[in-house]
Amino acid sequence: MSDKDQAQKAKTPWIPMIAVALFCSGLTGAGVWYVTHQEIAEKAAAGGIDDKKSKVPVVAETPIYLKIAPFTVNIKSDDRRQRLLYSGVSFKLGNAETEKFLNEHMVEIRSRLLMLVADSKAEDLVTPEGKAILTGKIMNMFTLPFSAPQPELVVKEVLFTDFIVQ
Repeated sequence: MSDKDQAQKAKTPWIPMIAVALFCSGLTGAGVWYVTHQEIAEKAAAGGIDDKKSKVPVVAETPIYLKIAPFTVNIKSDDRRQRLLYSGVSFKLGNAETEKFLNEHMVEIRSRLLMLVADSKAEDLVTPEGKAILTGKIMNMFTLPFSAPQPELVVKEVLFTDFIVQ
């Protein structure tokens, strides 16, 4: 055998192995592409596709807050001592019409709020459950009308900004 034949036999096994490796790599890539596009097709069929090009950015609604000036009120106590509550309250509102109406009736709101809080016990107000009950009572305060023709009031939440029981 000549040197040329031996050199050709030595190179010959590498060519089919490289061809098989390239073929396997191509199959792997095609399989990955098929699986990922199959998932996208299933999501599209279910209506849950997330097309980034057509997606409109979601703008969060700007919250409307109505701040009540902090107030101090005498509250009841089981041990008959005089107790005080210093509290600041804000309301999260649903629309500007509610904000305008409540600003016009702020005196009545503060009066109702003071009367409501003055009827509470100090021992109840220092617990989270007591504060939650007070929040519910304040929300119910808006069910009573402030004037004869009154728009629907959209008060979403009562927020305590200051709360000190002494």
